[in-house]
Amino acid sequence: KSRHRMRMVYLYFRAERRNLLVAGAANRTEKLTGIYTRFGVDDCADIMPIAGLFRTEVLRLAEELDVPTKIRSKTPAPGIIPGVRDKYVYLLGLPGATLDLVLEDLVAGIDPDDVAGRRNVEPSSVERVVSIMQEAREMQRVPLEPDLS
Repeated sequence: KSRHRMRMVYLYFRAERRNLLVAGAANRTEKLTGIYTRFGVDDCADIMPIAGLFRTEVLRLAEELDVPTKIRSKTPAPGIIPGVRDKYVYLLGLPGATLDLVLEDLVAGIDPDDVAGRRNVEPSSVERVVSIMQEAREMQRVPLEPDLS
């Protein structure tokens, strides 16, 4: 994870020298599941233009904007776990497209048992996603400074 933070420091160094803003690349899928490096290159930024989009929406937007296929077809490999080609399958047991459908339903307030049936996913997988979402929310609430009162 330190590599991701070092990249962020370097990006800020370059941006500062050119009087530019740093754009983060964390998406809604990553934020909801906590699968990103906190204060790393994706999370620490001046602007977060795709933070509200699920990964599949980012890919559709990239296709619409004619982003090169080589970039669009990159697997979501974390780069810090040797041999892992898809962090969503590795960590959650679901391919990214399926995970996004599950997340969309859960965010919409659909009961997890109904989500499993709607998306043809094992109930235990949906329960795992619910648990991961809760853990991600808790991690985002960790205070940056101590309560001195």
